[in-house]
Amino acid sequence: MAKSHLQLVAPTTEIRTVRPTRRPNAELRSREHLTETEVERLVQAATGNR
Repeated sequence: MAKSHLQLVAPTTEIRTVRPTRRPNAELRSREHLTETEVERLVQAATGNR
């Protein structure tokens, strides 16, 4: 049999966590909703597109 280059190693007790890669929305945008003016403009644009 050929000699194996693999070795047995003891398990580690280190707990690794994955850090989130995406920043929270609060850091990216100042608000999460549309203003009344933006809603009206959106409705007008949608009705003209039909």
